[in-house]
Amino acid sequence: MGNLQIDFLVSALTLPRGASVLFEYTEGHAEIAWAYEVIASQGGQPIHEKLLRETTRQDYHFCANMRVQNVFGGVQAAYTYPNAQVKRLCESGQRPVRVPDLRADVTRRLVDEIAAIPVLATALARAR
Repeated sequence: MGNLQIDFLVSALTLPRGASVLFEYTEGHAEIAWAYEVIASQGGQPIHEKLLRETTRQDYHFCANMRVQNVFGGVQAAYTYPNAQVKRLCESGQRPVRVPDLRADVTRRLVDEIAAIPVLATALARAR
């Protein structure tokens, strides 16, 4: 992340002289590779066939354990960001992605594909 500096106002108002602001930055992703074959038949004859194959991926990053470390070794919680760059970085993040949430995306894609089968799409349109 480079050489991050502490804003003068933050330093003057909230930090002991020579203290450092430390935090943990975590980034990663969750990914599912999946494939389904959607086949619809009517009267024993296939009327729609499509292979859906994708990789669903979501990235995440977040900051945790923001703290002030005194030059003499004392540590205390930090209640403000040391500068605008760290604030943007930490506030733009999200917690780790849950695999069940990714699976729900796969289910939505399958439902959309099934609903797009012409015979079903026509029946659904008439039902509305």
